[in-house]
Amino acid sequence: MSTKDKAQLINDYLLSKEEVIAYKHYESLLKDHPEIKEMEDELKAMQKELTRRKVRDEEISDLYEEYLTKKKAFEEHPLIVNYLSLKEEVNALLLNVEDLINNELS
Repeated sequence: MSTKDKAQLINDYLLSKEEVIAYKHYESLLKDHPEIKEMEDELKAMQKELTRRKVRDEEISDLYEEYLTKKKAFEEHPLIVNYLSLKEEVNALLLNVEDLINNELS
């Protein structure tokens, strides 16, 4: 069996796993969810503003508190919670596959 065939088998295996299917589903939901995109864009803008203020030695405490509050709301959004949980599961699966490949190669 060629390397390409083996890679295709691994790819097919991964894409058939329940956690990968669910992860891809949540990934597409997040891409098409305007509330999440708006929250994410706002957090990024706040991060940039915090960085700008730090560089100029300006006061950041009020903005930082607001940022932490919004970040917490973002991270506790049900779609984000599920997405991050599934992301961890998929990462664990990929690490498992990597270990199997490395063990086979050595």
